[in-house]
Amino acid sequence: MQKGFVREQSAHIVPVVVDLVRRWQAAGNDTLFTRYLNYPGSPFERFFGWQQLQSSPDIEVYSQAIL
Repeated sequence: MQKGFVREQSAHIVPVVVDLVRRWQAAGNDTLFTRYLNYPGSPFERFFGWQQLQSSPDIEVYSQAIL
């Protein structure tokens, strides 16, 4: 999970996601991770004025989610 998506209200989800990924991988399944980047001039910025997840630290992987 990326830091820009983790808030006080959602932080409790991080360990749940880590556990799900670990169990999925332990079962021999592949995992694909992606990173979202809200680039300058994106539709989110133009239409909503949303400028988060454009640079560090927002785009970095939340440290507890590193497997």
